[in-house]
Amino acid sequence: MTTSSSSSKSFEPYWLQAEDWHTAGEPFRIVRPPASMLPESIPSVADFRHQVASQGNHPLNTLRKTLCLEPRGHADMYGCFLLPANEGAHFGVLFWHKDGFSTACGHGTIALGSWAVHHHIVEPKEGLNEVIIDVPSGRVKADVHMKDGKVEYTDFVSVPSYVLKRDVSVLDTKVDLAFAGAVYATMPSPLVVRPENHEALISFARQIKASLAPNDMRIYGDYDLYGVIFYEDLPPNSRAEAKGVGDAVRQRNVTIFADGELDRSPCGSGTAARVASLLAEGKMKEGSVLIHESIVGTTFRATIDKPAESPTDFPGCVARVRGRANLVAKSEFYIDPEDPVYPGFCFSNDA
Repeated sequence: MTTSSSSSKSFEPYWLQAEDWHTAGEPFRIVRPPASMLPESIPSVADFRHQVASQGNHPLNTLRKTLCLEPRGHADMYGCFLLPANEGAHFGVLFWHKDGFSTACGHGTIALGSWAVHHHIVEPKEGLNEVIIDVPSGRVKADVHMKDGKVEYTDFVSVPSYVLKRDVSVLDTKVDLAFAGAVYATMPSPLVVRPENHEALISFARQIKASLAPNDMRIYGDYDLYGVIFYEDLPPNSRAEAKGVGDAVRQRNVTIFADGELDRSPCGSGTAARVASLLAEGKMKEGSVLIHESIVGTTFRATIDKPAESPTDFPGCVARVRGRANLVAKSEFYIDPEDPVYPGFCFSNDA
C-alpha cells in the first residue's frame, strides 16, 4: 500500500460535484475544480499541466489524489479537471490518474464528447456534433454522432501520430516507439491477452519501462514513455464492428500506462499509436480499418482520418478512433482536510 500525505490544512471542508463515465469499460471521472484553484488565464494547457505537475503541493495535485486514491477512487482510476476554453475550443482539460497528469487520453475525449452534448456545452442535434477540446498534447476533437436524440457513437480525432523508432532492443525482445499525444512502446504480447494474465503483463510492462527510460529519461522532447502496448493478431470474423469495412485488421491489446495501471478499454491514444505503427509496417493505409479489442472484450474501430506531417522517417497520420461512452454516476464528494486519511491511499499492483 502506498499512502499520500499533505501538510495543507488551510481550507474549510467543501462539497465537489463529479460525473463518472466509462468508455469501453475504462473509468473517466469529470470534475470542474473550484475556481480558486485556477489562474485568471491559462496560456496553454501544456504549460498549465507542467506547472501543476511540477508542484507536488499544488492544490489541483492534492485534489487529484483526493479524487483518485481510496476511499474515493482506486489504483486504476482515471479522470480530468475541466479548464476554461481557449479561443476556438469549447473547453480545456487536465487528464489525471493515480501517478500524475497525462498528456493525452482518447477514451476520456470520447467520454467528454458525450458529456458536452449531454450538458448542452455543444447544443445537440441529429447527426454530427463537433466538440473541440484543448489537451496537453494539443487540440483534439470529439465527433459525436446522434440518432433519434441519443448518442450513437463518438469519434476521437487524435493529434498527428507517427512512429519514432522501430525494432528497439529491450529485455531480449524488440519494441516500436510511437507517438500519439503520448509515447507508447508497442510489441506482440508475450502472453495471451486475457484477464487471467494481467498481473504478469503489468510486471513485464514495468520492466520494459524501467529498461527503456532509466532515471525518467525523456523519450521524445518533453514526453516520457507513458505506456506499453501488448497486442496479438486475431483472425477476421463477422463481428458487427467489422461488417461493411472490407478486410479489417483485427487485434486484441492491453495497454499498461503510468506505473502499472491497466486500461480496460482498447486505449484511445494507444489505438492511434497502433494505427501509426501499422501504417509504418504497410498493414494500414487510407481506407483501412483496425478493429481493436480490449482485454475485457470491448472494441474501438480506428481509421486514418488524413495524412499528417511526421518529424521522423516514418509516415504520419491523424487517426480517428470510434467508441462509445456511458454515464455511470453523478456524485458529490466531501473534501475535508481533517479526514484522517486525507488526501487518500492506494493499494497498487506491485507484481
